[in-house]
Amino acid sequence: MRRKVHFFLVVAVLIFCIFVSPSFAVLVPPYIEGTSTATPVVGGARDGWYYYVMDINWDLDGSGAGLSHLDLILGFECAELDHLVEFDSPAGYSTTETDPTNPLSMGWSGYFNRTGDPTTGLLNPVLKFNDPYFPGDAQPGADGYGTFSFYANIVPENGTLTDVLFAKSGSGVDDTSGDLVGDYPSCTIVPEPATMLLVGAGTLILGRKRRYSYGK
Repeated sequence: MRRKVHFFLVVAVLIFCIFVSPSFAVLVPPYIEGTSTATPVVGGARDGWYYYVMDINWDLDGSGAGLSHLDLILGFECAELDHLVEFDSPAGYSTTETDPTNPLSMGWSGYFNRTGDPTTGLLNPVLKFNDPYFPGDAQPGADGYGTFSFYANIVPENGTLTDVLFAKSGSGVDDTSGDLVGDYPSCTIVPEPATMLLVGAGTLILGRKRRYSYGK
């Protein structure tokens, strides 16, 4: 009898882990998700800034037109901070495996749009990764992964930021938003060195969720 009880307990735990525990969650397309880090820049023209790197993957459920562009949605307070954000060129690289035997890699440009993204209805300021450096006539597929980066003189906060990533599909049918886990621009400007000595430098740890506005 004890063996039977033990067996059913084991089965129950496995079911919980697979279907309930977030760590075992299976994403269903369309989706976009990512992780990010912010590393202080030492030396050079951007000394004291942060270098943000995002690792992102997406699957737009087989949209015929594939991915058009990616947005990182910022808080409204960041709208006046566009002069404190800069991009490398390219600002990102991605790989599409629509054909697993011939993965396609390409580069992306980065932009700061203070008034949002009219193609998606987003009203918050966004960092838009667009205009890929396509090899030939290639286009990004509906599924892929990539690394996107930017520099910002903005202090990072850390946590799970809900729906701050947005994937725009070429057809508009499979547009989707998703979460970013890790560092994210807080809209707080990095203090001057003299101020930092007084208040200390650090990362803002915010567990709260942000709300974002969408156009109708």
